[in-house]
Amino acid sequence: MTGITDGDGAHPLVAILDNDFLTIDAMRRIVIERLPDARIVWTGTDGRDAIEYCTNTRPAPTLLIVDMSLQGLQGPEVCRRIRMNSNRLAMLGMTSFPLERYTDAMHHAGAQGIVSKAQLSQIGDAIELTASGGAMPGFDVPKTACIRVRHETDDRVPLTPREQEVADLCAEGLLNDEIAARLGMTEATVRKHLQHAMDKLGYRSARQIAAMYGRYVD
Repeated sequence: MTGITDGDGAHPLVAILDNDFLTIDAMRRIVIERLPDARIVWTGTDGRDAIEYCTNTRPAPTLLIVDMSLQGLQGPEVCRRIRMNSNRLAMLGMTSFPLERYTDAMHHAGAQGIVSKAQLSQIGDAIELTASGGAMPGFDVPKTACIRVRHETDDRVPLTPREQEVADLCAEGLLNDEIAARLGMTEATVRKHLQHAMDKLGYRSARQIAAMYGRYVD
């Protein structure tokens, strides 16, 4: 198979990012089955670690399989930050939630597709497709996605990393006390970060923040 490969032109380099170790093991088995020449070079649970690994290590992965719900930054924001620095890495999202909850967010983040964790055969097909340089319907290939994301990001009002984390969790539907427990801060600090984010964006609600940053809330 002709694909995105490492420096010797032989082996796709795959990284897997998920907050559940059983899912990581399951994805590892699917990769080995569908991409027998691939090397799984990294697995992790924290989105911030993935950004560092995918942008500042060599050789970098050529395919990142990423869950939507992670420690730290969430899946779409992880992909967006990586895409800002990479026009080569393919990124495939996966989720246990309905796909429509994240499809637009992942497109805008520069990913090459998103699949349901319940559809194992579809996951395998999507892994083969994205590892070979393709993209699922409605998504862009990496180089095109990189150009678009960089252009769109130029027009965004930047949030601090902590404001972004709070906005991400709010967009997932977590209440202030749940966000505080997840991030190890007080509810007052959560409210402060949300207020700062709303002031920057000129918005009056967390729902508007979520929509601005490509998030979905129920």
